[in-house]
Amino acid sequence: MWDEPVSPTAQGKIKIRVSNLGSETWRPGGEYKLSYRVYDAAGTSLIDDQGFQTELPSAVGRGQSLDVTAFVDALPAGSYLLKFDMQHVGASETTWFSEDGVSTFPTGVTSSTATGVRVTDANPDDLQSVGTLRPTLTLTGNQTGLLYEFQICTNPDAASGDCWTSGSISSVSTTGTWQVPVGALAWSKKYYWRGRASKMSR
Repeated sequence: MWDEPVSPTAQGKIKIRVSNLGSETWRPGGEYKLSYRVYDAAGTSLIDDQGFQTELPSAVGRGQSLDVTAFVDALPAGSYLLKFDMQHVGASETTWFSEDGVSTFPTGVTSSTATGVRVTDANPDDLQSVGTLRPTLTLTGNQTGLLYEFQICTNPDAASGDCWTSGSISSVSTTGTWQVPVGALAWSKKYYWRGRASKMSR
C-alpha cells in the first residue's frame, strides 16, 4: 500500500522490503540503491528505464532484510506497472540486480489528478503476516461518506492471477472495511491487496 500516492504533480512513496543475499554489506550513501523501471499497465512496453534512486536508510548485511520507503517520481495521468529492483551504481556503469537473475518486485499504480479524496491509512500493512484465512482489509479516508473498493490477488500487481473483489462499499464514517470471503485464501501463500476511496455519486 502506498504511503503517499503518486500523481502527475507529486512524488509517491511506497514501502519495499529488500534482502541482501550477496557477500557485501549495502551501506547508506553507498553504491547500492533501490530504484524501478516504469512499464505500461500490461507490463509489456518499457516507458522509463531509470526511476528515482532511493538511498538505503541503514546498512543491510549479508542475509539481512530492510523495509525501505521508496520514492517514485511524478507520472503522467494513467495506469502503470513499476518493477522495483536494486541497483549497483559503480564508477563506470550502473547495473540492475535483475540482469543477474534476481527477481524484481512488480506493483501496479494509477497516477491521477487529485480530487480531494485521499487514503490516509491502510491495514494490514505491506508485507504483514496475518493469522487468519479471512482477514479484514481496512482503508481510512480523509473525509466521511466515501465509497471504498478492495481487491486481493495472487500476483504482486494485485490486479491479476486469482482475484477476489469487494465491489463498492459505502461508509458513513472515514473508514471502509471488507472481510475476505470464505475459501479464497490458503495457508503459507502470499497475497497482494489494493483498494481505493472515492466520492459517492449525488
